[in-house]
Amino acid sequence: ATSKKGSNRPFFTFLVVSACTAMMFTSILVNDWRFEPLSVNPMIGPSAETLLRLGAKDSYLIVLQQEIWRLVSPMVLHAGLIHFF
Repeated sequence: ATSKKGSNRPFFTFLVVSACTAMMFTSILVNDWRFEPLSVNPMIGPSAETLLRLGAKDSYLIVLQQEIWRLVSPMVLHAGLIHFF
């Protein structure tokens, strides 16, 4: 049996992890580089308003405002550090 050498790397996984990490930093940046108090966001992250600005799923906005990109953008958004890790 011969062993194949090649570059069988999980490039899609690297892409998704990079996108999630970039959006985590972006959400904190948009939230003025601060985490919300635990009473507001127990996940140690940005406010709900910030997440909505960045594309969190909101059925009203998807259906009535035709913001269909909100079907994809939540895949890379995280509520906070606990949710991220």
